[in-house]
Amino acid sequence: FYRKKYVREPGFLKLDHDKWLLEFMIDTAVLEGIPTAIKMLQRVVGVEPDGIIGIVTEGAILNIEPSLLRKKMLKARMTHLLHCSLADVPQDVINTTQLKWLRGWLNRLLDFF
Repeated sequence: FYRKKYVREPGFLKLDHDKWLLEFMIDTAVLEGIPTAIKMLQRVVGVEPDGIIGIVTEGAILNIEPSLLRKKMLKARMTHLLHCSLADVPQDVINTTQLKWLRGWLNRLLDFF
């Protein structure tokens, strides 16, 4: 199920030249959703985010230094996690429904460092 839904269908096998990126994208897709994961990658590599890993996205991935791509992807996902946990919350209210999961999400993200 996971291989079909989170690897083959979104086209992540096109990323198999970079094991770290492939694993990171699968993990991001499982947690955040496939379109969000792909658009996050597209924004990081500087292409129009359409949610499809096509030749433009592939080319942009190959044109960015892998260590820079990793750093930017980690930052993008961390920003996304924090935004989703704190979004639309009044300053004086803690969104415990999301914050209770934040530590686990961040720990999972840290495994990619």
